[in-house]
Amino acid sequence: MSVSETELKLVAQLRDRIMQSFECSPDGTILCERQVKCDGQKLSKNKSLFASLGLVRTSSGTAPATTCASASENGGQVAGEGSGRMDGEQAAALESFLSDATYVRFLRARDLDLDKAENMLRTSIDWRLEKRPERWRCEVCRENPRGHALRVLGRVGERHEPVFYSQFTDVENRSPEDNERHFVWMMEHCFQESRTEPNPHSFIWVCDFEGFGVADLNPRNAQRTVMTFLDNYPERLRQAILISPPRLFFHLWKLVAPWLDERTRSKITMISASEAAEILKPLLGEECYAAVCSEMQLFRATDEASAPAPNVSIASSANWWERTHATCPSQTTM
Repeated sequence: MSVSETELKLVAQLRDRIMQSFECSPDGTILCERQVKCDGQKLSKNKSLFASLGLVRTSSGTAPATTCASASENGGQVAGEGSGRMDGEQAAALESFLSDATYVRFLRARDLDLDKAENMLRTSIDWRLEKRPERWRCEVCRENPRGHALRVLGRVGERHEPVFYSQFTDVENRSPEDNERHFVWMMEHCFQESRTEPNPHSFIWVCDFEGFGVADLNPRNAQRTVMTFLDNYPERLRQAILISPPRLFFHLWKLVAPWLDERTRSKITMISASEAAEILKPLLGEECYAAVCSEMQLFRATDEASAPAPNVSIASSANWWERTHATCPSQTTM
């Protein structure tokens, strides 16, 4: 989807609002040391953001406790030792995150409502400053490659957008916290946007339900990952193809579906394995479709993708996690 003139104008407005929270160089680079305006009306929107940077609420605004007394001497600004401060790595990560494409994604997630997009983005910035997701790695997969299944099998289109694949057979870790960390690891390292490219990159997710069972019905697992995705990575999903979800899955789907907005639900398609060629080949292209078929066959009892029984013995002996695209985080950042 191309970016409209209306969206570009809103991006400029949203950028101006957000960047008021940071001390920047003339070229717009976020500096490690921040100056915070003691303006209670403006900073009330950033209450938790400033708290995460060691700032406190005061009667005259928001500022570091150690420097509030001298604020009036600096023209209503607080700076110097004790002020809200980011190290160079954190500042660079935040600057990379605040790209034009990010502004477009958050605006679209709120139907181009500038105020709602600003509130959503500020909350996400708050989360990033507290959690430092750019540093996250899936330690489970470092120790046990069978821990999680979500991986990049290929890239499609002129912009080389990632195709994620996951299955349930031979997956050994189902911890909600660990699954969230693995998902965030993928989100942080799979996209190749420049800061000035306004058209956001997205991903296609092929989820093969082969091997899905009672152990996968934990609603906490779904809720934790889904809410992190919706709150912090809006408009990243281009399309999700769910292959052969069993009846058991729909008990979980009844809980998950209401958490999703209509825009996200419209991107989810459920198909049978026998429909894979018709749906996936035009979506993924020959090379990536062949990679998906290879994975589907590995996790089934015969060479036919439509076979019903999970091929646990082969899956358990195969190093399926190695069958990934070169740009999968498991290959580049382990």
